[in-house]
Amino acid sequence: MDISIPKTNRTTDFDTFFAVATRLSGPYPYQRELATDVSLPELLSVPTGVGKTAAAILGWLWRRRFHGDAGIRDATPRRLVYCLPMRTLVEQTRDFANNWLNRLGMLTENTGNSPVNGWAKQQGDTGRRIAVSILMGGSEKDELRDWSLWPERDAILIGTQDMLLSRVLNRGYAAGRARWPLDFALLNNDCLWVFDEVQLMSTGLATSLQLDAWRKSLPLQDEDGFRKAAEGTVARSCHSLWMSATLAKHWLETAVDWKPRILTAWKRMEEDRANFRLRDCGTSGPLAPLFAGGNKPIKKEAVAKIKAIRGAKDGNRAEAEYLTDLTKAILNFLKQRSPAGVTLIIVNTVDRARGLFHLLDRANKSSPQPLAGVVLHLIHSRFRPAERETWKTVLDKDNLSPRVIISTQVVEAGVDLSASVLFTELAPWPSLVQRFGRCARYIKSETGCAESGKVYWMDTLAAPLPYDETELKSAQDALQQLDDAGLAGLERLLGKLDDDHIQPDEAQRLLNEERRKLFPYAPRFVPRDKDLFDLFDTTPDLTGADLDISRFIRDGDERDVQVFWRDITTDKKPRKKLKARREELCPVPFITFRKFVEKLPYQHRAWRWNYVIGDWERVIVMEDRSEVIFPGQVFLLDCECGGYDLNAGWSSESKARVEPVPIDDAQSAAETSMPKRDDESGDADTDEEHDEGERLSAISEKWQSIEQHTRDVCTRLDALLTQSQLGDSLTESESRVLRIAARWHDRGKAHDAFQAKLKVDELNSPVAKAELCNEPAAKAPSAAWRRDKLQALSTATRFVLPSEDSSAAEVDENSTSNSPTADKRRPKFRHELASALAILKTLWQADSKHLAFAWPDGLEAAGFSRDEPEPLPDAEREQASRLIDELTSLTPPEVDLLLYIVAAHHGKVRMSLRSVPEDLRTELTDACPPQARGVRDNDPLPKCRLPGTDNANAGWTAPPVTLHLDPMELGLSGRYGASWRERTQRLLERLGPFRLAYLESLLRIADCRASAEEDAAAKLATAKGPHQ
Repeated sequence: MDISIPKTNRTTDFDTFFAVATRLSGPYPYQRELATDVSLPELLSVPTGVGKTAAAILGWLWRRRFHGDAGIRDATPRRLVYCLPMRTLVEQTRDFANNWLNRLGMLTENTGNSPVNGWAKQQGDTGRRIAVSILMGGSEKDELRDWSLWPERDAILIGTQDMLLSRVLNRGYAAGRARWPLDFALLNNDCLWVFDEVQLMSTGLATSLQLDAWRKSLPLQDEDGFRKAAEGTVARSCHSLWMSATLAKHWLETAVDWKPRILTAWKRMEEDRANFRLRDCGTSGPLAPLFAGGNKPIKKEAVAKIKAIRGAKDGNRAEAEYLTDLTKAILNFLKQRSPAGVTLIIVNTVDRARGLFHLLDRANKSSPQPLAGVVLHLIHSRFRPAERETWKTVLDKDNLSPRVIISTQVVEAGVDLSASVLFTELAPWPSLVQRFGRCARYIKSETGCAESGKVYWMDTLAAPLPYDETELKSAQDALQQLDDAGLAGLERLLGKLDDDHIQPDEAQRLLNEERRKLFPYAPRFVPRDKDLFDLFDTTPDLTGADLDISRFIRDGDERDVQVFWRDITTDKKPRKKLKARREELCPVPFITFRKFVEKLPYQHRAWRWNYVIGDWERVIVMEDRSEVIFPGQVFLLDCECGGYDLNAGWSSESKARVEPVPIDDAQSAAETSMPKRDDESGDADTDEEHDEGERLSAISEKWQSIEQHTRDVCTRLDALLTQSQLGDSLTESESRVLRIAARWHDRGKAHDAFQAKLKVDELNSPVAKAELCNEPAAKAPSAAWRRDKLQALSTATRFVLPSEDSSAAEVDENSTSNSPTADKRRPKFRHELASALAILKTLWQADSKHLAFAWPDGLEAAGFSRDEPEPLPDAEREQASRLIDELTSLTPPEVDLLLYIVAAHHGKVRMSLRSVPEDLRTELTDACPPQARGVRDNDPLPKCRLPGTDNANAGWTAPPVTLHLDPMELGLSGRYGASWRERTQRLLERLGPFRLAYLESLLRIADCRASAEEDAAAKLATAKGPHQ
């Protein structure tokens, strides 16, 4: 276990560190200040092309690992979360971070399990290497490489606002439902959030501000039951940094809970910006050549214009004429000048980008004098990552080959590209400033002068979408005042709007109006604290749907689903084990995809993963079922459905077969080695949810009892809380409850429904008996798990669409659960719920008067009867005395926390406790007792041994109990008092969502790490053989 803050002799300064990482001469003054100052700012406003990405990433790394002040190193969060508005920026930012870390000797491809080397080691850094991870959905190939399993290690996480904001709202796009709470916990604790190019974030900006405000202060319930603002609502502190060349003060006012911090943050930003202009851009500053002016003239007249539109048909004709005129203008321009360098053409919609690409390509090829050596490229956001990988050379600033790039807004921010000529459609002013920054971007090293370029614009005011017409009109007015699109010209224009102090009141009011017109921002939806608390519950409704968070992430139709293509045999469903991989996920606007699916012929197939039934279900869009497609989902299409072109990206009009992204051998083996669909109802731990979680129950060639596995989990939890310093921010009570939760977390695996998933002959084998020592199994070799079909399961338990083959639901209708030969397995059985109910019953039998079971004052006196337990036999009480004493010593809030952490340690039983479709049964001859998540009322749970407090000597025996589902009911229980929902809601309102999720994650991480490491050790032992 590595210590989070390495000891180091720090014999260098930031300038040397920066030069080694970037291979540049040194940092700009503002970059140095960001890394070395006592505190980090919250707002950073510097022009495009001056290294904001390097300032943020290397600034964090210096503060975390090399800063001379140990207090600053310790206060710097372990995780850097870099949030980008566009997908195309993600891979480029990852490559930057990888290169910088590699040059410093600090990069690792896994999660940082090896010490640093090279330059970092020479400077005395004794910490671990740092992994760079992309959060874009898709499967994780190796659990041990998952960043979330190592919260004590430094890490860099990069993703789009869709993927990241959805995760901090507990509804992670393209992630499994059970994964949501883990991401929510770790991304809201111990993170430095960097929001780059915030002018492109739309609604996401206000959401990010609200989240930051809640991490600082959130209304919580105090000991007296009153809600009041509480400070420090996270377990480990977070900080946020918003960066843009065009920040506007009124943008910050849209987040209600962030308003009190605006004045302080804005004042510091203005001071930093004044210093930047003086030191970095002054006559002797390193950026002075970029502010000399005159290097980027802009033509005042538009080179092409969309004519006024009166109707849909007129609009289509006007756009077609516009694209034709634009094609001619660009070709004529290219023929009249040297084709050297990059010609960048930025349009506002994907459709126009595709149309212009095809027109230019066709016109050039049919021209009597085609452009020699000029390659045409199309770039937009609707490509799969597999195809986007080819863009690296296209966007490489060191690539000097002549090329024409047709793009949408995806190159507006973060793309390190310098075009010699820029054509851009009219856009909101912040977008235009970013586009200007992609032209003549650098200082020539050989002359020390700024590059020169030319800027042309196209008038699209008559067809403003996806923007608002008033935004474009304000930008057009500003363009008329601009002679040069370089930094000097932009500074002069914006300088007129910058002074908040010396103008008279009326003049200042007019300036404010002008500023708001030029930098408009009015998000339609801003989350409030009620939304945050509601989103903590990840339980879907009865149809499998969830609260829609897309309105808090992006505006309009730019809210996406993720789509991937596979060859699916005709008349067959996808295998349950089929998983999407990151490189094959194509983002598609959800409305566009809905229309696409509506037009699919019946024989063509589209599916989505249904978390209620745990299987792929066909997507059938009808007028009354449009809700089946909403943002954030992942959809699978048969390759024959079309919809994608390797050169053009997503294309609803394309009917041609789509070539799937090649699958690597390991992924193919994992999918094809699984049992056939008819046999997929065996081990619920390995087939309940294809994207997350309990595959680790099957250990290669090794048996483990509940006591043995739990001992491993307790050891790893203790290491997390002590050796890694993660426990420093927890109260003594919280740490104690976590350790008790680790001891009880798998108690429910002693249940017959779990043990019945093992083959009887394997369980009775000499090897199993020797390793288990007559204790219930928690882990077993993969070959020991049953894969045959459940025999006592009626058709009523399966949700099958009419168009699907229902043969998988065939059962023996005459079988009953009371039969000696009955299959005791239960679909969707959750052992962690059985564990929590066992704690309740054990505590109740030991002390039914415990305050955890108390009713509100006065109710018992009103004549309500309370159940009383039968006392435990003396022998069982003696064996379980230490476990019982530990439970009875807990306070009521501690009992609630213990129950929640145990039940939630796989992310599937959390705030709500209710039945799922598989809990509906007809195989019982008598009236069915209540059942939830495979646990029935009055189920017996046999005794088993659990490790003791020292986790080394002999364990303790948990007594046999009968499980009861009283907490599932609304209101008060005669046995246990408060319901499950009341207990969890009290916890949430007392601790807050960020702290509660963090506590929940620690046990889960310890369990996953124990299982993964047990699996790795077992595989290694098997590979070596018994005599090695």
